[in-house]
Amino acid sequence: MQARTVEPHLRQSFTNNFLIKLQTFTQRELSRITREGGLDIHELAQLVTMPRDYSIDCPEDVDEVHIHNLDLVASDVEKHGDSLVQNNQVAFCILAGGAGTRIGKPKALLQLPNSDDTLLTHKLKQAKSFRDVWVVVSPDLSSLVKTHIRDKNLEKDGLRIVEQFESIRLDSVNDVVLDDAGRPCFYPTGHGDAIPALSHSGVLKEFLDRGGKHIFIVNVDNILADLDPRICGLHDANNHFVTCEVVRRLGDDVGGYLCQHNGVNQIVESFRMSPETDTKQFSLLSTNTMVVRADLPFDTITWSWHRVKKIIDNKVVIQYERLLQQLTERFKSEFVEARRSQRFQPVKNLDDLSNIKLK
Repeated sequence: MQARTVEPHLRQSFTNNFLIKLQTFTQRELSRITREGGLDIHELAQLVTMPRDYSIDCPEDVDEVHIHNLDLVASDVEKHGDSLVQNNQVAFCILAGGAGTRIGKPKALLQLPNSDDTLLTHKLKQAKSFRDVWVVVSPDLSSLVKTHIRDKNLEKDGLRIVEQFESIRLDSVNDVVLDDAGRPCFYPTGHGDAIPALSHSGVLKEFLDRGGKHIFIVNVDNILADLDPRICGLHDANNHFVTCEVVRRLGDDVGGYLCQHNGVNQIVESFRMSPETDTKQFSLLSTNTMVVRADLPFDTITWSWHRVKKIIDNKVVIQYERLLQQLTERFKSEFVEARRSQRFQPVKNLDDLSNIKLK
């Protein structure tokens, strides 16, 4: 990671404008962007004035001899995974903080075709075997999600709604974006918030104190991402730190690719790769389903904050986000290939939603 230099007068100009805007923030607005564990407003200012380059140069495809095949996992390993879940040693964590910018409403609350379920309630029903179920949401969605779960009669002991972190949107020249009422626009700072949010909420410590061992993490928008005891059993039996699920990549797939960089097998998002990288060489795609040891030293991670451009209301906005896949860079990770037809059906747009055929 390298810091790119910015002319001193530009840094000073941004800092002055930023300080002026901050003086207009209410105490509540300031508290939203200074929560411990999140992107502190001072760090945001530093990211803008001293940009950091997290691009990956010359990544290579991974030798597939090192990839586990889910179909070849032994039955005793699957039984071990079942036992871990039955003994409440695995928590089911649903990443549901996406604002659904491309769709126009939060993904978690999208209605499934020919069903009474939303993406979230579908996922909660898939998690019925777990005592500990954690739904990571943006603060703006928290109250709505709680009401939704209550209305669907899906409340239960062990179900926790965990709020991720927020920051403020900037425009293309790094000025604070204001809404029609002249207030700052907030956004959730990426699925990499999951681990810090679980840690700072106290949920993770409670789980560990009760004898919990692992976190099974899934995306709310992956219809097929339910419990697979084979992955849990493989992860625990081999004492893995992180076990990530991957699938065979199709030609037009973009997202997190499994690659090798600096001798480390890891998941790297396509936008981080240098322009000269031939992404066609990567044959395996992350499903963003992973099992993580709950007792890893997460507080030793220095999170990378990536500058992401989005189009909101036909305008370019800048958001800084962190990625859950950084776990594969920080901790030795293993990878298991699953059949795409059984484990990966993401909802990225309304066409994906309308094409869903539930079993």
